[in-house]
Amino acid sequence: MLRPGPDVARRLVLVAAVALLIVAVGAAPAAAHPPKPVNMKGKKLKGPWHRYLHQAKVPVVKGRLKIFLNGCPRRPRLAGCVYTRRKYRLYLRRRLHDRRGVFYHELGHLFDLRVMRRRHRRAFKRIFGLRKGAWFGGRRPPGEQFAEAYSYCARHRRIRRTRISSRARYGYRATPAQHRAVCALIGTAAAKPPRRPDPPKAPPVIVEPAPVAGPPQPPAPAPPPPRNGLGRLVDAIF
Repeated sequence: MLRPGPDVARRLVLVAAVALLIVAVGAAPAAAHPPKPVNMKGKKLKGPWHRYLHQAKVPVVKGRLKIFLNGCPRRPRLAGCVYTRRKYRLYLRRRLHDRRGVFYHELGHLFDLRVMRRRHRRAFKRIFGLRKGAWFGGRRPPGEQFAEAYSYCARHRRIRRTRISSRARYGYRATPAQHRAVCALIGTAAAKPPRRPDPPKAPPVIVEPAPVAGPPQPPAPAPPPPRNGLGRLVDAIF
């Protein structure tokens, strides 16, 4: 029996290694594709929204995603909003100063409504040392803090110094360690999403950004819930 020479043996080893690599690549699961954004008629939405979903540095919601660019129903002055009964819809004003930041903020609310569980919300509050209370309670609700944290994680894998949200939206402030922790928490929540959504209890009718400075102002009376079947307004950015 003839034995192959050293050159032939090396070629056989190389061919075998390439074959194993092809099998491994073929068997590897494909990366999750972000949802395809569509308009109110279900058609492909033009603009940067699909690119924003691809560029997000944290997991995004799965399934369909409708983006309405005519502003919030009955709230045309708001920059963006989300309704509890419309967990697959996101309302934005067409012209925005911080379009990417507002988009990721509202996407964070959808992630909260569709993916987060109570234990994840408790873990988020521990990261920032927030006191016990309702997810949407207080002057700076943890639910709004999370949406802003999601917006930061979607744009930055890491930060080198303490960051304060632009325009002090909801007073969000995170150190590099807190940023890493909350971004990891988002990944953990997305790894095993619940079979049924576990939304937070009693979301407010409307939430306004906290003032940056100045004497405290008396809270404005909350507007009545809409009668169009949308559910309660989770978030509103002016």
